[in-house]
Amino acid sequence: MTDPVSGEQGADIALDAVSAAMTGGETAFVEDTARMVRLPGADSSDAEKQAFYRELGVPETPEEYRIAVADELGGVDEAVNHRLHAAGFTPDQVQLVYDLAAEILVPLSQQMTQQAGLHQQAGAERQILEGVFGGAAGWAKIAPQIAQWGKTALPPAAYDALGETAAGVQAMYRLMMQDREPGLTTLSDGAGGEDDRGRIRRLMNDPRYWRDGDPGIVAEVRAAFGRLQERSE
Repeated sequence: MTDPVSGEQGADIALDAVSAAMTGGETAFVEDTARMVRLPGADSSDAEKQAFYRELGVPETPEEYRIAVADELGGVDEAVNHRLHAAGFTPDQVQLVYDLAAEILVPLSQQMTQQAGLHQQAGAERQILEGVFGGAAGWAKIAPQIAQWGKTALPPAAYDALGETAAGVQAMYRLMMQDREPGLTTLSDGAGGEDDRGRIRRLMNDPRYWRDGDPGIVAEVRAAFGRLQERSE
């Protein structure tokens, strides 16, 4: 079919248009291919690897990383940065490594430190109790008895709180020993007829004693223990 304006054949026009489009596409493809960076493999040279890393945004040296570091981490670790740089980590990836360290390792370290402190404190309390009860053997013998009595006679929360300190364990021991002396249960301090053993148990069950360490209640418990001790002598 002849074009009414140019007089050219329509088929020729269409072929020319397709040819021009293909030529332009080939040119663009060649240019894009020239700009492409070859994905490095096991046999790639260091230069090829470095070129690939540069295209990804990896700096030329690890010192060029700009990292925001949490105070708990104590600053940038140069050795870690060198290893990350050698592995081709981008700045964003390196930042993610430090962020994860702050998110996971810092709480874990704090937990381990706390556990170590509790273990150290427990060891110190144990040494006190061993000194009070005649050495490790004496403490090993009496400890199960105190535990059995405490779990039976005291609320679980009170038993747990008193069992955390040597003073609390000694308080349970004294109360246990008084509990084993029936003759003392009828002794009263003259205030309403309540015997000292019952008063001690009531006060020790009070959260203000085992939870809050209320000075007034603690003093009252000690006074009641003192009266029992005097009567037993």
